[in-house]
Amino acid sequence: MNPTTRILAALALAGALSVPSLAEAHAKKLNPNVTILKRGPNGHATEVRIDGKDWAVCSKKVTDHCINPRAAGLN
Repeated sequence: MNPTTRILAALALAGALSVPSLAEAHAKKLNPNVTILKRGPNGHATEVRIDGKDWAVCSKKVTDHCINPRAAGLN
């Protein structure tokens, strides 16, 4: 194996090993106090509980008295 091939193989291995750590870092950013109570037919959360209070998740149909999905840590 020539040096260039070894370097490329090492970079590919390092890249493959870093992907799970990136996913874990994203998961740690989500609010740990959010519990999904209901999901719609598309699988998206429609109602969540945050710090003991139930909230509808804002959507095209629900626009009042709801929480933005990003604010709930769903994105």
